Amino acid sequence: MGKFKPLLASLATIAVAMLLLLGWSLLRDKPAPWPQDNGVAPPPSNRPASGQQYEIVNLDPRPTSDPVYLWPDEGKRMSSPEFWVMWKTQSFSDCRLIATKDGKLWHELGNTGGKSHYLGVDFGFFGSKVTFCVDFTQDGKKYRSKPRTVTLGTGAWFDRRQYTFVHDGNDQTFFTAHLFGRDPARISTRGFLHGWFTDDLVVYYSPQPGDSNGGDIKLGVSNPGAIAQGDGGLGFLEVYDDVGNTYDRTMIQFKRP
Repeated sequence: MGKFKPLLASLATIAVAMLLLLGWSLLRDKPAPWPQDNGVAPPPSNRPASGQQYEIVNLDPRPTSDPVYLWPDEGKRMSSPEFWVMWKTQSFSDCRLIATKDGKLWHELGNTGGKSHYLGVDFGFFGSKVTFCVDFTQDGKKYRSKPRTVTLGTGAWFDRRQYTFVHDGNDQTFFTAHLFGRDPARISTRGFLHGWFTDDLVVYYSPQPGDSNGGDIKLGVSNPGAIAQGDGGLGFLEVYDDVGNTYDRTMIQFKRP
C-alpha cells in the first residue's frame, strides 16, 4: 500500500487543481463591476448592468450602416481593460451596444437614448479580443453598424473612465487627470486629442513630467464662463501611445454648481 501513496497524493493534487480551474472559469463568465470614479458613475442611460451577466440576444436582420463618429475603429489596440464605445446620431435615437467574443453568441451590453452616446466594454468578460456592433435608428429606420474587432494591448491609459470637474465659472482653473503606463511628457503632443465639447468652450491641456509608471495631465478651460449651468460641457480626452500603438479615452465633464 505504501508504494501507492505518492500516486494517490498526485491524483488528489490534480483533482484540486481541476476544481480551482473550474471555479475560475465560472467566475470569468461574469463581467467585472463597472468602476465608479470618485463616486461619480456614468449616467444611468449610459451604464451597463454592473455585476450581472450580459444578456445573450438574438440579432434581427438589419441593413448595415455606421453612425457618425463611431469609435474605436476596426483593429484598434486598446490599453485599458475597460473602454468606451462612442458614437453620435443625427437625431434622438434609442441605441444599444452588442458584442461577441466568438462571433456566435452576441451579448447586449447596454442601451442609451439621445444624440451623443457612450457605453462601456469590459475585456474581463470577453478576453483580450472583442467584436462589437451598434444598433440605432435613423429617419425611422433600424440599422446596425458593421462589426468592429479590437484587442487589448499594453500602453498608456487613464486611471478613470470619467472625470467630473466642478467650476464656478469665474477664474481660470486647472484640473488634473492621471495617466498610467507612460511619462505624459514623453508622449508627442499629437498623441493627445479631445472632442465633443461645445464649440464655444475652449479646452486645453498640458502633460506634466512624470516617470515610466505615469504622470499627470493638467486640463484647463480658458473661458470658464462658457460652461453651462447644470450638466455643463461633456467631451472626451484621448491618448495615443506610439510605443505600444494603443489608444484610450476618458470622458470629461465640466459642471457649474
